[in-house]
Amino acid sequence: MICRQFLRCCWSRSQRVRGICSTSHRYNIDASVFSASNRQRCMNYLRNYAKEYSEPFRALQTNRNAAVLLPFCLGDSGKPMVLLTVRSSNVFRYRGLICFPGGIADPEDRDMIHTALRETHEELGIAENDIDVWGSLHPFPSLGTRILVTPVIGVVKTRSPDILKDLRINKEEVERAFLLSLESLCDPKTWRYTMYSEVKGYRSPVFIVDGLKVWGLTGRLLHLALTGLLPEHYDRNYTKNVLKVP
Repeated sequence: MICRQFLRCCWSRSQRVRGICSTSHRYNIDASVFSASNRQRCMNYLRNYAKEYSEPFRALQTNRNAAVLLPFCLGDSGKPMVLLTVRSSNVFRYRGLICFPGGIADPEDRDMIHTALRETHEELGIAENDIDVWGSLHPFPSLGTRILVTPVIGVVKTRSPDILKDLRINKEEVERAFLLSLESLCDPKTWRYTMYSEVKGYRSPVFIVDGLKVWGLTGRLLHLALTGLLPEHYDRNYTKNVLKVP
């Protein structure tokens, strides 16, 4: 990406996050992103791209299956959003990290889509019939856990203007939930990347919005979804073109 104006770049040595420079961007992203035509185009693209995108992780060994829901929705302003959670301090792993609702598959689950919907209901109180499921994608290993995670794309049907007020958050698993607009996630100023020793040379997408850091598997899956939902606004190759701070 060629920057016309040099802006402040973010650098965190402890978290190994590289920054980028960009100009300010403003997009008009509306509810049509969830239309039937965009749904079909998006899922056709993502089912192919997810296999390609997961290639660097194929050698990682896994021994458990899990699923997460990528819950998109409309905010109180009518703008498209994505719903994310902050993990509770009561959980065993990754306390306080931002993630999608989801968890380990149960033997009674019908399939991985059912796993994602069941876990979302347990964590946030969103009923299965309140989610328009678009489909599942090729699974991704979660680094450091030996868990193979299936992403499920869905749109939450909002019952009131403020979806957050409708949630019944399970405090044992979730500290809080929040929304990020798709417009903010398409702004190059929010884009970063990090790298992991387990996958040499791979630049893992990171988003920093209003001081909130979305990274790890959550960042990779969000990046994947945005490439399909908003190809005209979001650069799937941005991690190859960012400016690094040495």
